[in-house]
Amino acid sequence: MVLPLNMNGDQLAWVAARHALDPAVIGSFIDAAGSDPRTSVGVLGFLVAIVIGSILIALALWQSHAAAGWAAALVGFAGATHVVIGILGQSVLCADVGHVVVGAGLVVLAVGCTAVSRRLLTLSDDELDLPPAVPLSAQSSGSS
Repeated sequence: MVLPLNMNGDQLAWVAARHALDPAVIGSFIDAAGSDPRTSVGVLGFLVAIVIGSILIALALWQSHAAAGWAAALVGFAGATHVVIGILGQSVLCADVGHVVVGAGLVVLAVGCTAVSRRLLTLSDDELDLPPAVPLSAQSSGSS
């Protein structure tokens, strides 16, 4: 329900112009969609998922040594660019520079994910599979 409200106002205006819709009505719609609180919740949820998710994935990759350390660092760094540049883009940078840096962050994320994917695809079944689980009763009896 929130995702359609997260469309860019420029995209909505372009679609409206292509379909010869009334610009005044579309402008009112864009303003109403922008002021809907669900839009802010959706954007916030998306950013939190991207940032925290990429950092957690990067930490897991780093800790498990499942991929190269540089690939894990790229994944973590790229997710963090969304928040940092989002904040800077609103205050210090002009909007065009912010979009370019976020785009560059996504390219960095793509490079990191490509390296991780390549590594995972080259793992053998034995390397990829976890060792057998040891039952808790065997762990506690073995330590006494």
